[in-house]
Amino acid sequence: MVRLSMKKSFCIYLLFAFLSFGFSTTANSNDMLKDGVVHLNSSSNIFKNKNALIYPNPSSITTTIFYTPEKNETISIKLYTDKGFFIDELYNEKVIVGRLYEFELNSEEMASGIYFCVIQSDHTIINKRVEIIH
Repeated sequence: MVRLSMKKSFCIYLLFAFLSFGFSTTANSNDMLKDGVVHLNSSSNIFKNKNALIYPNPSSITTTIFYTPEKNETISIKLYTDKGFFIDELYNEKVIVGRLYEFELNSEEMASGIYFCVIQSDHTIINKRVEIIH
């Protein structure tokens, strides 16, 4: 897992909770910050509705794509320009339900602008906007 400062880790945790539940969250009290890393209890409901997040966004050097699958399946993660041109396939393998996957996107050599990260499985397509600023 990527090491983040306690403040950033807690912000990511709150952001996931907010995205999933709005202003009221039922996140498990056993989900804790330990050693600067957010550890989610296996019974946590945080990713039930929103299972993908890109942080930080906008980014200047690297950004991380967080994903928790709803089923055991093969997913692909592809990056496109704002005009729809394919750039790269970041991942294309099987994932296990309930696990938190992190994919790092190095944007140092990318031009500033808007990109789209498409996470696709057999039953779902998630489209996330990525903003690169240099």
